[in-house]
Amino acid sequence: MRKSKKFDTARVELEKASHVEELQGKLRQAELELEEERRTAAVRTTQMQELETLLSQNKDKVEQMKTERTDLIAKSSLQDKLTAAEDRLTATTEQNRQTLDKLNHQLQDARLECQSAGDRCCHLEATLKETGESLQTATQRAAETEADLKTKNELMLNMEATKNSQCADLENQLHMSQHALDENAAMLVKVKGQLEKCW
Repeated sequence: MRKSKKFDTARVELEKASHVEELQGKLRQAELELEEERRTAAVRTTQMQELETLLSQNKDKVEQMKTERTDLIAKSSLQDKLTAAEDRLTATTEQNRQTLDKLNHQLQDARLECQSAGDRCCHLEATLKETGESLQTATQRAAETEADLKTKNELMLNMEATKNSQCADLENQLHMSQHALDENAAMLVKVKGQLEKCW
């Protein structure tokens, strides 16, 4: 029975350690995912800034071309130069418009991806917090269980010591009773012998 109690205690300790290790593994996994999402968000932010820079540069080029066209109309008296400049401006404007449309779409996509990455980061942070709280609770429960097991083990040892002491006392009493019984038996034999002599 004593070995069974010790075996139960060891089994509880193993289950407690396994549960704590499982929570620690979940915590480490959540931290890795959070770090990956943060890196992704940083990359998306950089890409978005680059797209905004390109968009601003193209807008500046369009404004420059418009200024050149105005200056060319004011200064040039040759129709062919004006026509060529207008054709070049029209082609450049269309190309810039397409580029701007593409950049706007890319910028919108980058913003959506950044927002999604931010949402995932918030979710992972909440999961990380929840896992940390679960780990803290499990650790606290494990400590309480360990203290309870220690108290019960000490109580069991005290009870066993008391039982051993009582057994020793009973053995001593039995020995003394047996000795007294032997003396009484000897006395009985002696008295019986004396009675037989009298008869």
